[in-house]
Amino acid sequence: MCVDNIGTIKGKYRDNSKRCFINPAQRSSESGTHGGEGIAVNKFLDAKPVPKHILAQIQEQFSEPLHFAAFQLRLGKKTALKINPYFGSGQGLSDDNWTIMLQTHALQKLSGKSMIIVGDFNNTAKQLEEAGWLDLLNVQPIIPEVGTTFKCQRQSYRLYAG
Repeated sequence: MCVDNIGTIKGKYRDNSKRCFINPAQRSSESGTHGGEGIAVNKFLDAKPVPKHILAQIQEQFSEPLHFAAFQLRLGKKTALKINPYFGSGQGLSDDNWTIMLQTHALQKLSGKSMIIVGDFNNTAKQLEEAGWLDLLNVQPIIPEVGTTFKCQRQSYRLYAG
């Protein structure tokens, strides 16, 4: 999901009655990238982007690119944030992953909204609790009753969240 491809990606989803909220991948070397998070939602949902000035403020505060995609979702009389973070695999609660948690916290505080976070945290709920992250965000984990929520079928990948 490189910066060059965002228009193409959004166009393909638009053709399928979806809206995309994309945080582009960051070039990490001449041939590589890091991150590139995106969320696609049905057009009929009352979904709006997070104000750009809030995202810019968080990026400036941490001197680090954002490592999540997010949007605002109207649910009845309330608007909540839907956030998909991208945590480094095999890093545990590394400084990089902790920064992503703090960026998420900043988004919550600056927006003043409740949030739904769905992602592969690459940590157990117990590790997140012991690190203080669940208390920091005032969130409760929803743990699926299956070993994995990742399913590969006919070379297409689907991620399910419960």
